[in-house]
Amino acid sequence: TKTIVDWRSFFRCTVRDFLLSHPPLTKIGGLNIIVQVDESLFARRKSHAGRIVPPMWVVGGIEYFPDGNPPHRPKSFLVALRQDPNQPPGDAAAGLVQGLQADPARPGIYPRSGPNLQRIIAAFVEAGSEIHTDMWTGYQGLDQMNNAAGNPLAYDHRTVNHSVEFVSNTGTHTQAVENNWMNKKHIVKSMRGVHRPMIDDYMFEWMWRDQYGDEPLENFFAAIRDQY
Repeated sequence: TKTIVDWRSFFRCTVRDFLLSHPPLTKIGGLNIIVQVDESLFARRKSHAGRIVPPMWVVGGIEYFPDGNPPHRPKSFLVALRQDPNQPPGDAAAGLVQGLQADPARPGIYPRSGPNLQRIIAAFVEAGSEIHTDMWTGYQGLDQMNNAAGNPLAYDHRTVNHSVEFVSNTGTHTQAVENNWMNKKHIVKSMRGVHRPMIDDYMFEWMWRDQYGDEPLENFFAAIRDQY
């Protein structure tokens, strides 16, 4: 059993380091490509019973191809926002997203605020993408964002009002990213939870599998050659 655990840990660390050393590979979307973005709560107490568990918000996005004929495997991104001051900073936030703002009243806590969401989206979503979200206020202003050099990201931001409908009259929805949440939470549940300090390693594993899962063994060997 220990050997299996060690190999899985080696796999996660390898693909994490591979993606961190090649930031362009973590970018998703692009001109005329839809990216659905959402945030989801991955840890909470059931029925407000049991031990107190710090909440764990994850911001994520996935490419969506409405014609059902994608030119490649839909790529995704996942970032866990640190909600526990005793938890070490995650590689995703520290390595790929610059300028995340902590809560002034709670050092070490990174809220899912509008500025933090915008920095995460700018780090992972290519300029010119069509972004679909719900109407939460944190997403306002995506179509007016600039990159670090001050150039417009030119996002085409479209929304769906979930209090009224699941799909807007223009066809905007977030069902693909919500399905991705369901799949990832099923994995977490099957493992009976994830050790908090390792959550970012799992995020990178899932991002890598979404992108390279068509030939995982061959692509994993390529990552090993690249890193070692």
